Amino acid sequence: MAKSESELDVRHVAGLARIALTDAEAALLQPQLEAMLAFVDELHDVDVAGVEVAERASEGGAGWREDEPQPGLSREAALANAPQIHQGQFMVPKVIE
Repeated sequence: MAKSESELDVRHVAGLARIALTDAEAALLQPQLEAMLAFVDELHDVDVAGVEVAERASEGGAGWREDEPQPGLSREAALANAPQIHQGQFMVPKVIE
């Protein structure tokens, strides 16, 4: 069965996200992707003449607190919920590809 060019788009996006799609899933997601792309196309028609470029999303401050040293967790508190501990450290499975 030949696939349309737009169907390749949903599979391409899924491939970028490293998500395997069945044909049924691709068929379900294709109209949603097309609706999103149609909305983005509508943005090309918006008249932005005279709109000043914003340097940041909000006019207020960044909303960050001052960077001041704070006490951290004790070793015991940090390891309290660890599934495995070895010699006072987190023990994790070895992962090598």
